[in-house]
Amino acid sequence: MNKKRLGSSVLLIILLLAAVSMAFSATPVVAASTQSSIMSKEPVISSLNYFYYSKFVKLNQTFTNLYQKALELGVDNETLQMVLNYQQAAEAWYRKGLECMNPMASSSGVLALIHFRKAYVSIRDAIRILENAIEELENSKG
Repeated sequence: MNKKRLGSSVLLIILLLAAVSMAFSATPVVAASTQSSIMSKEPVISSLNYFYYSKFVKLNQTFTNLYQKALELGVDNETLQMVLNYQQAAEAWYRKGLECMNPMASSSGVLALIHFRKAYVSIRDAIRILENAIEELENSKG
């Protein structure tokens, strides 16, 4: 695992641990209602939404750069089409996440989180496929 991926993994673990810690410390022992319980977890959900939102935006740019490099190196069309499918799915999940960001709905943050996470995972998988294809081509030429 390279340093960049390790750093992202460590950041994600730290953020998730902080989120879990905040959820337990912010949740009242006896909740007056479900609404108050949901309200106490909003900062955690908002933080996770921002994390996956920002990671998707950054990785989408990385994908664009790697895709261009893959085209230049001559990665096969099947692989290029596969990663485009992943990227298009990621963009669709991202748009759904944005649609769920309705401040008036109590569950909007949770729904957005689900979609942003799926977008992040899909674009991350596309990047891994591209990195492997590029590495194989560079190793075979070198």
